Amino acid sequence: PTEQIDLIPLIFQSLTDRSNTHEDLLMGLIVNALQHLKIVPNTNENVVKYGLTDQPALRRAFLDFLLNVILLPYK
Repeated sequence: PTEQIDLIPLIFQSLTDRSNTHEDLLMGLIVNALQHLKIVPNTNENVVKYGLTDQPALRRAFLDFLLNVILLPYK
């Protein structure tokens, strides 16, 4: 799990210039790793660490992906 957490910023950096299918697969890896991540609320450390503030298109794509994951029907 700690290796997965360490790879999250690298995966975010590698998302640029990828096909939509490849982006979805990589974002799925990020979502799986998020369960092991311990986030301290109300700090900017995580915002800066993952670099989503300086890439609005990437942030938007990841939020859309998370919305799709939330909306998936579970049986």
